[in-house]
Amino acid sequence: RLGTPNGQVLNKNPCASIFRRVVFDYDPALFVRNRHVRQHVSKALHTYSEAVKLSCPGAHNSNLPRLRLLMVTFGSARAFINRATGNVAANCHKLPASHFDISDLTADYITTIFTEAASLLRHHAPRLKILYTVSPIRHKAYGFHAARISKANLLIATDRLCLQDVDARYFPAYEIMNDELRDYRFYAADMIHPSDVAANHIYRRFLQSQCDDATTALADECTRFTRRLRHRPLNPSSTEASGFALSTEAEAARLRESHPYLSEAINRYTTTNIH
Repeated sequence: RLGTPNGQVLNKNPCASIFRRVVFDYDPALFVRNRHVRQHVSKALHTYSEAVKLSCPGAHNSNLPRLRLLMVTFGSARAFINRATGNVAANCHKLPASHFDISDLTADYITTIFTEAASLLRHHAPRLKILYTVSPIRHKAYGFHAARISKANLLIATDRLCLQDVDARYFPAYEIMNDELRDYRFYAADMIHPSDVAANHIYRRFLQSQCDDATTALADECTRFTRRLRHRPLNPSSTEASGFALSTEAEAARLRESHPYLSEAINRYTTTNIH
């Protein structure tokens, strides 16, 4: 498993650029001083700061040959183009709207940049398989008609990418939400995001279609463990709370022993969540 220090990147063009950057090198010109948020930020990345700068250059290069699966979720085809550079931004970082032009990336363009990105990654990770999906989250701010057109471009692009690549697959999260569930009761109160019931339904469909029985069992085990970590006792100093913390630590130790490759993630979460 290779983590990303670049945060959540919602646009296709900077996402493909990040793949190139992981393979090659960090470019200091990507980072600019933003007087509006008083940070050094990158409009090509979601996150900012020295942590990103240190993790971008060749930091992942040595790990690339181990990469077996890349999961790409497309959210929107809408692009915010920096007027000064002509580049598509991954995150506007609260810069004034006057800094950007708005456009939609075409299905042809998305297909082209991700075909190139996949080819580049496979040069270093020849056994890489890619799983594409389109997010069912509605982009209400664009207007529902414009949002549908945006999703249509993404659906066409993912279809083309999978047809031309034998090592690419598609998981129909968008279709499950809109065709299988297809009811407003499966949306959250904002009428934009899937409800918890819908999200869990899509997750179970994902496990059924993409994971074997052993992986599904492990996923359920990890879900139960993360629920323990989210538990907050009413009285942290009570005997019951201490006993719960000890049993959670024991469960973490058991998971580390039975699944050593999860140790890093377990350590990261238990450090701040076990009281």
